[in-house]
Amino acid sequence: MKIIAKIIKYFSYISFVFLIWVIVSIFIYTVYRSLGVIDLKFIFDSPRGMVLGEEGGIFPAIMGSIWFSFTALLFAFVPAMCASVYSVFYLKNNKVKRFISNVFENVAAIPSIIFGLFSYAVFVYMLGFGRCVLSGGIALALMIFPFLERKFEKSFLEVDKNLLIASYNLGIDIRKTFMKIVFPQCFKEIISSVILAFLFAMSATAPILFTGGVAFATVPDSMMKPAMALPLHLYLMIAQGSSQINRAYGVAAVSLIILFLFSTVAYCLSFKRDKKIDG
Repeated sequence: MKIIAKIIKYFSYISFVFLIWVIVSIFIYTVYRSLGVIDLKFIFDSPRGMVLGEEGGIFPAIMGSIWFSFTALLFAFVPAMCASVYSVFYLKNNKVKRFISNVFENVAAIPSIIFGLFSYAVFVYMLGFGRCVLSGGIALALMIFPFLERKFEKSFLEVDKNLLIASYNLGIDIRKTFMKIVFPQCFKEIISSVILAFLFAMSATAPILFTGGVAFATVPDSMMKPAMALPLHLYLMIAQGSSQINRAYGVAAVSLIILFLFSTVAYCLSFKRDKKIDG
């Protein structure tokens, strides 16, 4: 048994090192291939050229991704928060709680393209919203909702139970206990989860493919207009052929840098929370 345990231990170390090596290699190679492409003009200009994207920049795609992601958070945050609060503090039936938990896990496993097709059928076609940021944002909201709900629920469950018991024993109801004790302790973890959900939505292509993402558009000034998005723009550039490959690496590098910066912020917030709990 000791030999098996050592094998598993060393295999875990090797797997971890290999994973880090792959991630770092992808990041370094992508940034290296984009060194001659990325500049201020590339970031803040609009795409141009006979073949779209061979000249100009990606600013509308950056802003479009932000529009889609913020719209997704607008529609997913409150339902996810309410569902997690109800599951942790109000729902006492363990069988129902397990059933709801399984539902959320199954929803999280649905391919993102299904959310896009569903949103196209309901919001673009049936309700007549058309291809716009609103339709794409709702599709992304459906995708990130179970992610946010599970993260919020996990955060609430980590709150010291002694504090909750003491609050209840003093006659403080659940609502005030949540607002005065639970929410302040989980605030950084909630913000971290929101950032990760934002990045999750920002990196998705399939949900916006039929709902609001387009090959070219100016920076939207309304949720009822279509928009460009970084992952969709990257896909279209690669699909146009090898002549676009260097600029495609530029789009990929900008996307990775944005993901890295926001992920670092989310990690720092989570690390402070974990350190506080351990202490």
